[in-house]
Amino acid sequence: MPQLMRLVALLAIALVLASSATAQQFSGENCRLNSPPPDSGEIFFDIGKVSAAGRVYPRLSQIPSRYTGCQVTWVSINGGSPIRSLTLFAQGRVISIDPVPDGIPLCNAGEKVVDTGCTSRKTAVPVSYPPGCAARTVESKAVPRDCLEAFQAEFKLHDRIAD
Repeated sequence: MPQLMRLVALLAIALVLASSATAQQFSGENCRLNSPPPDSGEIFFDIGKVSAAGRVYPRLSQIPSRYTGCQVTWVSINGGSPIRSLTLFAQGRVISIDPVPDGIPLCNAGEKVVDTGCTSRKTAVPVSYPPGCAARTVESKAVPRDCLEAFQAEFKLHDRIAD
């Protein structure tokens, strides 16, 4: 489980540490969301000196296979102001992210991170817990079993995202 949490942390940090990219015109379902809807997924972790909390909409389990629109993420690192990022899908495929993590473009079809240093499309799509899991985790001092199982199910969907 620690490796799973570490990967989630890296995904969230990659989104937050993104450079100031030029704003792209993303259009489609959810691309204009400025604040998270109540049923948004939750991102939360605390690893050493880095903690993050955020929301994701829609969650991977809510995205249809041929989805065209945006997945929006709001993440705050160490209690700072939330940073909003957009991942644009076209017919179920990740085609763009804004801001681009560290200014490194997404991999093109068939391109591998190890070969070119491009940004994996998986990096643009965060895995999240169901709504309410963050508060329940703080209250119980452990991630509740149902939250963990839902997160693991989302992670399996994340593994299916092709580069």
